[in-house]
Amino acid sequence: MKNVSEWVDTTNNIANQLQHAASLRLNEKVLQAQAEKKGYDQACEDFARAMRQEFSVNQGKGGE
Repeated sequence: MKNVSEWVDTTNNIANQLQHAASLRLNEKVLQAQAEKKGYDQACEDFARAMRQEFSVNQGKGGE
């Protein structure tokens, strides 16, 4: 049977493992959110570039 000190150590170890697991999950979610934002930003840049190009092409046609 464990004594009080051993139970405290066991409890602390479990808490540390849970905190570590939570940190890993958080980091994974942060990386995923950053990747999604990067993709969204790129899509917005691509859209803006295409719109500028379309405007540029159509300016020479009298704004049709």
